[in-house]
Amino acid sequence: MNYNDSAAAVLVVWMAAVAYYDLRYRKIPNILMGVVLLPAALTVMLLGYGYLGQNWLSSVSGAALAFVLFLPGYLRHSLGGGDIKYATICGMLVGFPGALLMVFLTCVGLGLYSVVLLVSRVKDVRRRSIPAGAVLSASLFLCMSINRSGGLL
Repeated sequence: MNYNDSAAAVLVVWMAAVAYYDLRYRKIPNILMGVVLLPAALTVMLLGYGYLGQNWLSSVSGAALAFVLFLPGYLRHSLGGGDIKYATICGMLVGFPGALLMVFLTCVGLGLYSVVLLVSRVKDVRRRSIPAGAVLSASLFLCMSINRSGGLL
């Protein structure tokens, strides 16, 4: 197992934990953000490349892009602060071209989840909220899989 395999394994466990907490409690704990943010940011700053191997400019651009594209949802109270932090970290992990795909896949996933909620006519408001962190986890996993297979990223 090389560095990228180890990093990917850690990220998959992390994504699963974030998805679980978001599905169960509709919150993403800050401690889960720090577990990956600190080593990922240090890797970019000290070594000049991202956690999954992309250059530092790609990592920073991906984080900025994800933050800017998810910020309106936060400002309209459609997304929580944890969702924004998580999207920003995910953007840093996949880098610039990957962040575009990640945002697109997340939007598609959130849209599909919304349609399911509308069709099911759920009355409980708490159940109607959409766990964006869980959808982001799935999007990040897909982006990592595409990257690993030598795809678009």
